[in-house]
Amino acid sequence: MLQDELLSTGINRIAEHNQKLCEMFLESVLPVAARVPGAPPRCSFASLSFGNQSEAVFRTLERRNIACNLLKSHYNGAVQKLIRFGFHYFHSENDALKLAAALEEEWSELRAQTSLSSFAAAR
Repeated sequence: MLQDELLSTGINRIAEHNQKLCEMFLESVLPVAARVPGAPPRCSFASLSFGNQSEAVFRTLERRNIACNLLKSHYNGAVQKLIRFGFHYFHSENDALKLAAALEEEWSELRAQTSLSSFAAAR
């Protein structure tokens, strides 16, 4: 049954759907201050950097059962940690937007905690 559905949809339409979700996610999440290393996506995966806070952001997403991977990347001569997200046939536009909202929420909370810690340390 599933095989029939995938075959009737077609690989090109599935790839277009997946890429569209990825692009929608990136458009929603980039204003949060995440940055995308390298060229714009041409596939269904997005890798985001939150600077030295990438691992902390990843751990909070992991606790919320949000599927993503923490990667190390060599970019512009430096090693940085990236969070990688994948979009697939069974995801919807709503899924991509909910992920962006969850990421924005986690990033905002982490930044607030970091700001409070920095403020307390400076006193």
